[in-house]
Amino acid sequence: MKNIYEALPKLDDKKCGFETCWEFAEAVVEGRAPCYGCVTGGPEIAARVCELMGVSVPEEQIQGMPHSLGKGYVQVYTGNGKGKTTAALGLAFRAAGRGLKTYIGQFMKGQRYGELKAVKMVYPYITIEQYGKDTFVHVQNPPHEDDVLMARAGLAKGKEAMLSGNYDIVIFDEITTAHFFHLISIQEMLNVIESKPDGVELVFTGRYAPPELVEAASLVTEMTEVKHYYQMGVLARDGIER
Repeated sequence: MKNIYEALPKLDDKKCGFETCWEFAEAVVEGRAPCYGCVTGGPEIAARVCELMGVSVPEEQIQGMPHSLGKGYVQVYTGNGKGKTTAALGLAFRAAGRGLKTYIGQFMKGQRYGELKAVKMVYPYITIEQYGKDTFVHVQNPPHEDDVLMARAGLAKGKEAMLSGNYDIVIFDEITTAHFFHLISIQEMLNVIESKPDGVELVFTGRYAPPELVEAASLVTEMTEVKHYYQMGVLARDGIER
């Protein structure tokens, strides 16, 4: 058996000229590819290339390979309905199952939500940092300086994570709500998008997504409240809302 990095040497240029890694794998066997392996596509691609080439590699090596997201896009989860943060957390959890790493910066949040404990179970695939007070937020107009400073710190840390090369997905949770309360400007959010590396997925969540952000995104989902049990007096529950 060969070591997987002997069987499938990395390409210096990840842009190999094929639309998908599967097409590349087929081209490898047919002799149409300049290199006979590509380890940027993750375990499934490596296993397929090994199979097509008849190369025997230990299964644990294949499963231990890092994944690559490929091209990243910009997503926005907005609207007045419940589920924006929940959807973003679900995306991070799904990505972890594929070996992808996610950074989540939570704006205007400092309470001890369940996800803060949950991420410890999937370390190092999901990282969460909070940039808010541990009490209910009462934002004024103009906002308090400490609220602005925390939001700006979160923006800087999120951008640093995005540019670090350590994360495949970066989630700015409740950033559009922070924008609504004048803690973050629309231009600052657009600057993040403009500086996004091609291989990073960006997700913005929160109510009141501004039109400029919606226009800049590739995917926008609006959560619409049709019915909610809080109207029957049901308070936030551990494990469901927090």
